[in-house]
Amino acid sequence: MARVFPRAARRNAARRNVQPALALKIAIWRSGRPQYEIALAAGLSATTLSMIVVGRRQTSASERRRIARALGVAVGRLFGARRDG
Repeated sequence: MARVFPRAARRNAARRNVQPALALKIAIWRSGRPQYEIALAAGLSATTLSMIVVGRRQTSASERRRIARALGVAVGRLFGARRDG
């Protein structure tokens, strides 16, 4: 039986999330605030933000804006240029 989503495709999808996740992790560290405080300020659960930080969850345009606002940085600085909002 063929796999619907081959292992290589999953691995490549995970790599695409690494750069924004790393930028987010650095921004949280630079803020000097605990991650759960950033999550609270962005209106997210600590678990959701944690999954975003490690690159295991995609974000909506609204979530990206709220996270950037909570950190006091530009959305593009954290997540790069995106066309979906």
